[in-house]
Amino acid sequence: MGISIDILKVALKEFDGEIFFEFSIPRMGKRIDVLLIIKNIVFIIEFKVGESKFHNYQIDQVWDYALDLKNFHLPSHNLLLAPILVSTEAKNSNFQIITTSHNDTKLISPIKANKEDLEAAIKHVLTFLVEDEKIDGDSYAKVNTRLLQQ
Repeated sequence: MGISIDILKVALKEFDGEIFFEFSIPRMGKRIDVLLIIKNIVFIIEFKVGESKFHNYQIDQVWDYALDLKNFHLPSHNLLLAPILVSTEAKNSNFQIITTSHNDTKLISPIKANKEDLEAAIKHVLTFLVEDEKIDGDSYAKVNTRLLQQ
């Protein structure tokens, strides 16, 4: 996690939000590397340290995390979810915001980033999708904890 934290320190220096490491998805037994809340958007970030490609199974992994949050984590049901796969050594990618084939405007298709362009990927999402409302990170996480205790 050390390299991931170093990347996050650089990428997040201009943002105000809340961050959770190894965020557990209720009832699924899965852990998201990094769950980041900025304004009204929940970023699901999966790191692949040392990876130079964006493999389909890795894209599917971060996508599954986003779907699991949407379907099994009550506070996430109606929030905007933005999954990001970070293959640290991959070449720069172009960011596209694409909603799902079901036209769910609260869930976008995974974005691919590397260690240098994670900040730009987050800014890109915020530029196009941010709304006035803000998520209370403490409340968001407490619901997760309560569900795990049940």
